[in-house]
Amino acid sequence: LLTLGLLMLMLGLIQADAWGWSSSFTLGLLIGSAIPLAGFVLVESRVRNPLIELGIFLRNPPFLGANALALAAYSAVYVFLFITALYLQNIHGDSALGAGVRLLPFAVVFAALAPQVGKIVNRVGPVLPMTVGGALLAGALVMLSFADADSPELFLASSFVIFGAGMAVGLVSISAGALGAVPPAKIGAAAGIRSTMAYVGGALGVAVAGAVLLVRERTRLSEITREQGQEITPDEQRDIDALLSGAPEARSQLDLLSPGQADEIILAAGDAFTAGMATSLRLTAGLVVACTVVMLLLTRKGTPPRDPAPHGHVKLPPPEDAHARATGEGR
Repeated sequence: LLTLGLLMLMLGLIQADAWGWSSSFTLGLLIGSAIPLAGFVLVESRVRNPLIELGIFLRNPPFLGANALALAAYSAVYVFLFITALYLQNIHGDSALGAGVRLLPFAVVFAALAPQVGKIVNRVGPVLPMTVGGALLAGALVMLSFADADSPELFLASSFVIFGAGMAVGLVSISAGALGAVPPAKIGAAAGIRSTMAYVGGALGVAVAGAVLLVRERTRLSEITREQGQEITPDEQRDIDALLSGAPEARSQLDLLSPGQADEIILAAGDAFTAGMATSLRLTAGLVVACTVVMLLLTRKGTPPRDPAPHGHVKLPPPEDAHARATGEGR
């Protein structure tokens, strides 16, 4: 039920531009996805051994807050990788390898900071690092939203470094916050829920960001052509979409035009793409900020007390006490 509901939702978002946002297919998928998702909640709340224990959410505000931020943070990570790869290759003209090399600052900072964040969380707790991580992620996305074809290397590398730092601080502390908010007996279930939220956030984030990017890109392209006293046709729109996706056929068609016409089309397409990219990144940043605020509000409600020892089990004394009793020391 969960898979079917998410599939319907993401398919509707991804295909909405091709089918039309008001088409029966799009509306049927988007609205109809609520049925299996509601069925999933109903089943999980009634079965003896649920796949996802919904009670953990309902009775534990800090756990709910950490998972809300996990949804937004992983959405930000996947959207960043998805859109940045397109931007570097289609706007800056990098190869796939070249785009990967440019992203190295992001990966290096993440790898260097992640092990240290665990030590910080052990000292100050997860709430402050989660807040800082969310702020860094949102700030890097907003910064990158101002990038265009002429953005200098230092500007891009700085945004990548900030995002890598936010990813390291945020993701590690989110895991610590989610698992630390549940009793030891529930840690396995809590880890599964956090992983599920990460995958759902990534999948939905890319689907929504892709849809927003395409809609804004086409809107901006229509604005540019109208400013030039022209009206873009559906066929021309498809050709420009193919050009932005790097299709070889579109590149070959572009080579048939005069240099002036080709440059004009490339500039218009690049302007339209960066407009769509900016909107998608800013919306994602807004989601991260909103979920960070939700996390802070829910965390203030406090963590519920740990579950007592399971029925039929005796709480064992600390190891040193047990050793003293067994050897007779300290009597």
